[in-house]
Amino acid sequence: MKNLPSEQSITIREYTLPCQDHIGRSVSLADALGVSPGVTAVIGGGGKTTLLRLLAVELASRSGSIGRSFPKIILCTSTHVLPFREYPCIETLPYTPTDSTDDVRKTDAVIRRIQESLEGSPVICVGTPEVSAQNDTIKYTAPRLSFSKLSELADYIFVEADGSRHRPFKAHAGHEPVIPPEAVRTIYVAGAFGLMQPVRDVVHRPELFCAQMNAHLDSGTQLTPESLLTPELAAAHIDREKLADICCLFLSRAGTDDMNNCSAVQDYARRFEASLALPLVTVCQSP
Repeated sequence: MKNLPSEQSITIREYTLPCQDHIGRSVSLADALGVSPGVTAVIGGGGKTTLLRLLAVELASRSGSIGRSFPKIILCTSTHVLPFREYPCIETLPYTPTDSTDDVRKTDAVIRRIQESLEGSPVICVGTPEVSAQNDTIKYTAPRLSFSKLSELADYIFVEADGSRHRPFKAHAGHEPVIPPEAVRTIYVAGAFGLMQPVRDVVHRPELFCAQMNAHLDSGTQLTPESLLTPELAAAHIDREKLADICCLFLSRAGTDDMNNCSAVQDYARRFEASLALPLVTVCQSP
């Protein structure tokens, strides 16, 4: 995996971009995370959709791409995601047992719609609609088109490749995350506001998390879902999963006063960074 040097760990405040790192270099969120053209997978805890939105807004404002003023960006998923309704949404057909000639024609029509939409908007959302059986909410699953095909149509493909039920941390089962093989960068998202809280409250699949960590702990320090998620435990778990190239740690949630309610969260974040082997970018959202 391609890692950024640890000295590029930075803190981005209130999304005022570009910002400066700790030695005064100007840097954007995308640059800090090592994002490059192609497919980028975003996995881990809550904040993945927020990160996709931030990267799309930032990159869409860049000019100077070869042959045109702005890069073209597609937001999508390999699992499930709510449509990004602030952008044009292109829906693809569900998979069928056999590809008929009609299916091929419809796929070609979708490709044309994607191309036309990207001429009018630098950012679009592409996915296959699926109605939730629980609440009739429409979510998108993976596009019918391959991620390699999408890469031919846009400069940046951002894929939400995981689910965490809005928990700031996650323990991954064997079939997770669903990282496209075309991904050139994988970003792990986590939330510092979940640190020093009971594992059962802040980790998706808390029992699995405890089992995975207990395999590396002595019998006198075994975890339960009631144990507190220390910064050191959270960092050790992410490192042991070996799923990502870099970690993006949100210090607060959008529209909340997490930072005001818990002034210690920045200390937790520093402890987390000190324990994490992966390069780290920390981001603070404004209430």
